[in-house]
Amino acid sequence: MASSVWIPFSGGRAWSCEQCKNKKGLRALRGNCGGPFREGLPLSDVDEHGRFIAGYRVAPNCGENYSDLKIRSCPVADMNRCASIITAYHRHKSDLIRLTETFKNPSCAIVEAFDILENNRNEMLNRLHEQKMKEIEHG
Repeated sequence: MASSVWIPFSGGRAWSCEQCKNKKGLRALRGNCGGPFREGLPLSDVDEHGRFIAGYRVAPNCGENYSDLKIRSCPVADMNRCASIITAYHRHKSDLIRLTETFKNPSCAIVEAFDILENNRNEMLNRLHEQKMKEIEHG
């Protein structure tokens, strides 16, 4: 899930469904919306656990923690699977609802998911601030 947080904030350089729609055969190489990456996927590599893409290639505008990740399936598909949790997190963050109103008995996994989302959101905000400061320095 950590990977999915960066995707909407990476602009045109990040992965998107439009890329698969516009380039014939890319969707199959990317695992058809959630499966493992296939041989022949551009910029992919292989280790003892299988094929992967370095995180910075999936979301080039990410922080250094994310850039070290090895992404093994389409993070956009992963984000779609987690959409209800992400929506609940945003509603909770906006003080619209409490966690226990969405999840009557939140499991440790839900609490951890909210923690991961909060951490990645803060990292994204810090990255945006860092970029703005660099723009100011370099005019």
